[in-house]
Amino acid sequence: MTDPAVKQRLHDVYAMKDLVYPMGAPGEPASGLLGRAAPDLLLDRSGPGGSAVRLAALQRTGRAVLLRTPAHGEPTSAAQGWRDRVDTVTVEALPAEAAGALLIRPDGYVAWTAATGPGPLTAALHRWFGEPVPAEADEAPGLVLSRCGGGLERP
Repeated sequence: MTDPAVKQRLHDVYAMKDLVYPMGAPGEPASGLLGRAAPDLLLDRSGPGGSAVRLAALQRTGRAVLLRTPAHGEPTSAAQGWRDRVDTVTVEALPAEAAGALLIRPDGYVAWTAATGPGPLTAALHRWFGEPVPAEADEAPGLVLSRCGGGLERP
């Protein structure tokens, strides 16, 4: 096995990266990154104090990640209702297939790209993360892990 293409293909099959989930409209074939495992990208975060971070590091929280470039502000406002379940991160650049924004499920699969338009983002958020939090609702403290006993407690 000296052929790099064969090695990569076997790695992808073993890591289940060849698996493609139907994420678009029913009967619509997957295209680009949609429905596929997100590549572990090295991302440059925008803004003051921005630094390079791997996508895998952003996914360690077990929450969905919405990546967007500064030129794509619409996804941030559309995802506000899911701020308790989706982390929005602004990055300098994304792969061309992302078209400026990506929604990545907690399992690492791409649920939406900006190439599908802003409307389907709301549909993808509803499909994978339920109903949005009302805009007027304050963020109520939830359950947290206690550092001492490992049990759940209210802050």
